[in-house]
Amino acid sequence: MSIILFLIVLAVLIISHEFGHFIAAKRSGVRVDEFAIGFPPKIYSWTRGETKYSINLLPFGGFVKIFGEDISEEIPEAERARSFSGKKRAIQLMIVLAGVFFNFILAWFLFSAGFMIGMPVAVDEAPAGAIISKTGLTVMGIIKDSPADRAGLSVGDRVADIGTISEKPSELTPEKVREFIAAHPGEKIAVVYGEKKGESKDAILVPENGIVDGKAVIGVYFEMMGTAKLPVPLAVWEGAKETFKITKGTAIEISKLIKNAFAGEADISSLAGPVGIVSLVGKASDFGLQRARTHAFFQKRGQFSGPRARTWSTISLIAAASTLPSAAEAHCKRKRCSCMPMASNM
Repeated sequence: MSIILFLIVLAVLIISHEFGHFIAAKRSGVRVDEFAIGFPPKIYSWTRGETKYSINLLPFGGFVKIFGEDISEEIPEAERARSFSGKKRAIQLMIVLAGVFFNFILAWFLFSAGFMIGMPVAVDEAPAGAIISKTGLTVMGIIKDSPADRAGLSVGDRVADIGTISEKPSELTPEKVREFIAAHPGEKIAVVYGEKKGESKDAILVPENGIVDGKAVIGVYFEMMGTAKLPVPLAVWEGAKETFKITKGTAIEISKLIKNAFAGEADISSLAGPVGIVSLVGKASDFGLQRARTHAFFQKRGQFSGPRARTWSTISLIAAASTLPSAAEAHCKRKRCSCMPMASNM
């Protein structure tokens, strides 16, 4: 499944990138010989104007063939004005950079569309002016081999009720639930939560010491999650802000890696090759699918399922797969934790 999702994400990113080159070349008067989705062998093709459009068998992205981009190609003088190499340097640079620009446009569009339809967000991080609905206490992280992990809780599960046989927290919020669990070490705590299929399940958990220093926990990180919906102008603005924030975070992390490499202090353990990237896409998709699934549970079995849920899985996947390392670090810094176990674990 991770490989399929990886290919989908790769195809979307590459096709949008190549489409940027395609549009810029066309607008600059450069002849485009072919625009292809996937790589040969060819499944189907057609010609419109001077450009051939093709759909190919290997789903590894796509390509655009621009006349004159190969510097070794001999171009007749009569056709030089329509070639890439025959254009001014500024136009060549614009065509080259257009691919990257369209990747930013894609991210902006996806985030903006998300806020228009209703974006799953942490309630305390919702953008100003958002209408928040379908809020609930949601599992956002689980420590391995903790009571919660052994009981079968999963990221994305919504907690409907929690308490001992004689007592419950005053409110179903992360802070109150954390305090309640820490105050009942060694006692049996019943948790009613939403399972992956949208059904209600219950588990008996006993808070343990030694997982997080200084308190008894069940090994869960909770967050109040909800749906944030914005009017179109604000959604477009927040989409731009989110795109800038992720781009900035990625640039900072890459610059740190380069700086530390020159200083001999770079930690390359988090770098990944093709196989590692597929694994990261799988993890990112789990987070995206959990968010969509959480909404399905909020809406009581499927009112937020089907195409909308699948759309959210794809949007979350593309965003998370592109920013997983920097986003994870930013999340931990914001929560003042050290990844897993977290200081605010319960």
